[in-house]
Amino acid sequence: MFKYNPSVHREDDIIEYILNELIKPEWAGGCLQVPDFCRTLDSYDRFMEQAVRQKMYSHKVAQRCNGINQPETAIMISLIGINIAKNGGWKVYLKNAADRRRAERQQLADKERARDERDMFETERSKLESIKTALEIENLTYEKETRELNERIKRLSSVNLQLQNADFVGKWISGILGVLVTMCISIITEAKFQAISRLAKAILKIWSSID
Repeated sequence: MFKYNPSVHREDDIIEYILNELIKPEWAGGCLQVPDFCRTLDSYDRFMEQAVRQKMYSHKVAQRCNGINQPETAIMISLIGINIAKNGGWKVYLKNAADRRRAERQQLADKERARDERDMFETERSKLESIKTALEIENLTYEKETRELNERIKRLSSVNLQLQNADFVGKWISGILGVLVTMCISIITEAKFQAISRLAKAILKIWSSID
């Protein structure tokens, strides 16, 4: 039986030790009893043995030994297990797998963050487009109201000019009428004066003839 350090009693340490043993030339294609490596100083840890075998099976680094009269606790190394043992060992494999999973998670997180940022950008762009459209509509409305206001101002200016012209003409007419009235009054007054004068002369003449 191989030398085993019973003070080292963790799953990964036991698997590391088993793989390192199984790649030795004297164990080429041989079967190994897992319980031999799952003993403490005082007893055999059946639960540890089951956990070790199941973990090795799940990672496909070992398989159940198919030799004659071999119990289910006997295993043999697989090609995957050989490659892992020759390329740094079990713990290096676990570290690389963990790093790969972490890198995959980071890559997935980066993709999700990029997608979120893209969605946020699209949302902001859509919002800005809506604001732009609203401003354009508001600007068109303002321009329309400005044109209508300018047209009203032009119409009012035209009416005001017409009123000013009418007022100017009215003042001229009033002035002319005033002159005409004054002239008429003067003429009438002068005519009345002449008539009275002639009448007075006639009366004097009559009076003189009576005397």
